[in-house]
Amino acid sequence: MDTFKSFVDQVNLAFNKNIKSLTQVFTGKTFELPRDAAMNAIVKKSNIFGFIKTKAGSMLGFYYEEPILSTSTSANKIQTRTMIYGISTGIFSKKEIGDNYQTEFGPWQLGKFQQILTTPRAQIIFHPSCLYYSYQPNKAQCYSSSNFDQQEYCQWILQKPQGDDSVNFECLQIEYYEGKENK
Repeated sequence: MDTFKSFVDQVNLAFNKNIKSLTQVFTGKTFELPRDAAMNAIVKKSNIFGFIKTKAGSMLGFYYEEPILSTSTSANKIQTRTMIYGISTGIFSKKEIGDNYQTEFGPWQLGKFQQILTTPRAQIIFHPSCLYYSYQPNKAQCYSSSNFDQQEYCQWILQKPQGDDSVNFECLQIEYYEGKENK
């Protein structure tokens, strides 16, 4: 539970929130449930925290603030505050003060059954119910802090073995939680 608390604390600090508890709304393992099961669990909910356990053994987390209003694969991405958490390394990626980059969450245009979540220096593209297809893989990508167009190795997210510089990852399990704020 320290992982959850660390992530909630970072979100509260970064976005001036007061999230005090998490309620699980979905859990799924590889190929266990269809996309719609995951999407229906998170539609119209705010402050969603996601946790993905990868086949390589690493864990990554993500957060988005505003609710998605549709489960459609052709819906527009929402512009919202986001964060990616490399749980295995304890490193966070979020919009920093002075960053002009607009962070988003929503359907990925190149893989209509996948979702994309962006921060100024990283993005994850994933199947929301923990699927994996080699022709449409899950990806965690990082970018240089000095040049957003230049990709960097995403070790802080994926914790892959030395020499494995692939951005792809296989999902073993995914969980979504809704954060509850004290006003």
